[in-house]
Amino acid sequence: MGHRRFLPRYHPYRNMRKNFNGHRDTAGPPTELTGTEVHNLVVGITNEFGKKRKVGKRKEKSTSKEKTEEHVEKQKTKERSMWKKKSIFWRLPYWKDLEVRHCIDLMHVEKNVCESLMGLLLNPGTTKDGLNARRDLEDMGVRSELHPITTESGRVYLPPACYTLSKEEKIDLLTCLSGIKVPSGYSSRISRLVSLQDLKLVGMKSHDCHVLITQLLPVAIRNILPPKVRHTIQRLCSFFHAIGQKIIDPEGLDELQVELVRTLCHLEMYFPPTFFDIMEHLPVHLVRQTKCCGPAFMTQMYPCERYLGILKGYVRNRSHPEGSIIESYTTEEAIEFCVDYMSETSSIGLPRSHHEGRLDGVGTVGRKTIRLDRKVYDKAHFTVLQHMTEVVPLQNLSSETLQWLSQGPEWSATTWQGYDINGYTFHTVKQDSKCTVQNSGLRIEAASDGGRRDQYYGKVEQILELDYLKFKVPLFRCRWVDLRNVKVDNEGFTTVNLANNAYKDEPFVLAKQVVQVFYIVDPCNKKLHVVREGKRRIVGLDNIADEDDYNQHVHGIGQEIPLEEEEEEDEVQYARVDHEEGLFL
Repeated sequence: MGHRRFLPRYHPYRNMRKNFNGHRDTAGPPTELTGTEVHNLVVGITNEFGKKRKVGKRKEKSTSKEKTEEHVEKQKTKERSMWKKKSIFWRLPYWKDLEVRHCIDLMHVEKNVCESLMGLLLNPGTTKDGLNARRDLEDMGVRSELHPITTESGRVYLPPACYTLSKEEKIDLLTCLSGIKVPSGYSSRISRLVSLQDLKLVGMKSHDCHVLITQLLPVAIRNILPPKVRHTIQRLCSFFHAIGQKIIDPEGLDELQVELVRTLCHLEMYFPPTFFDIMEHLPVHLVRQTKCCGPAFMTQMYPCERYLGILKGYVRNRSHPEGSIIESYTTEEAIEFCVDYMSETSSIGLPRSHHEGRLDGVGTVGRKTIRLDRKVYDKAHFTVLQHMTEVVPLQNLSSETLQWLSQGPEWSATTWQGYDINGYTFHTVKQDSKCTVQNSGLRIEAASDGGRRDQYYGKVEQILELDYLKFKVPLFRCRWVDLRNVKVDNEGFTTVNLANNAYKDEPFVLAKQVVQVFYIVDPCNKKLHVVREGKRRIVGLDNIADEDDYNQHVHGIGQEIPLEEEEEEDEVQYARVDHEEGLFL
């Protein structure tokens, strides 16, 4: 299961012994079998259904000819011993010509890797770093500082490894996760998954693991673990984030594969060999699968899992579940067929999206009518005049629209505490303080005094809806962060100081222009916040087929996390020297 075989032929890691399993690795990557080669291996297999009969004690004597035939058959069976059955898909004439016959499900890979990783860090009792794992290191003759020690009382002591967290670090990690508030529809409540009493994560679903390993875990471990171990974990999380994107540049896949192999080799340096089962190995094949089958979201199991949940809901008679599913399915299909011939009816089974018909902006909670003072009125109207042409070019504005803009809005304006627009749900800071979600963070790209385009971050303080009689324009009154307090550290994270505000003369921005973000308290510095991108769902709404065609203002924030090369052997510090909280058995 070693990954050094995927490295270049003369890479220095191939000759290292002590940093890995005690042996050099000169083998090349495994040869990928074509569909025809696999078909030749399974063509002679006969599927035997049902349970095998037990062989009695009595055995009939066989002739020498039968023994020879039996020996030849055993040799053939030994060659294809890896195959237990012949799939029914081989009956398809094109099956052996496919480059990828079975796709690796990214959803389950992320879930299993996340659970193994969190189990290794938190050690809730289901860790892969136990007594047998340490004895394996002893048998291999590597990492002597991690070998189990038998005390005078007869108990076995496992020294803390470089990935072993102290109790204080576990509390810091889980406290950071429990304090995270994400936007509406982003994920489930993370605080419900955290058990500070038992110091572990409980009840994580597949999507929770996806959000944790791609977005939250790299932030939560910023102040714990040695830098080399922390950066390796963050690089693994960054890979899952990159390979799960809906839009992937094919030219960058080769570089992504190279970085993944380096990351897996570093994991082999720091983590025990027992950590690497088949699930930790499967990511190395995801890049090739993406080249052949497209982005991973097209082959993920999320739609299948959701539909299985719908089918399970059809069961009314638990003694005959299959019949219940068939009856409910056919009934719903018949009703759907009849609905097409009935007017003023809506389809069943398809829930209406929360953002359906709201992409142009709809207030949701906290409606109130106020009268604007002169100063606020002028600033708001100036913002509309200044930025309206950025959203809609001047030549596309009708003469009637220009006429109403020139006359200015009504002095009475509507304020909201919540507003849906662009597939996002925004709240004011005041409304956020009452909720378990965080919808007040936003980001906008604008030109600075020097002419360059900068990213400005802030929070929504007030939501205004200006009435121009023929149309309404929603504005956000924001508290902007001073651009001098927006930093990108060496790990690629954008941090902001929400306490240092600026640009009070330009508080307004068109709601149509902003992108939602949310802020996480930086574990390294409680005065700072780490910026994470929000998530919206607009594809399929109001005849929108491509999110990029709808909004050109969205820009992804990538991560370039350093990964230091271990040039010499014996450089790796396998045991923690800053604490001695090992495990007694």
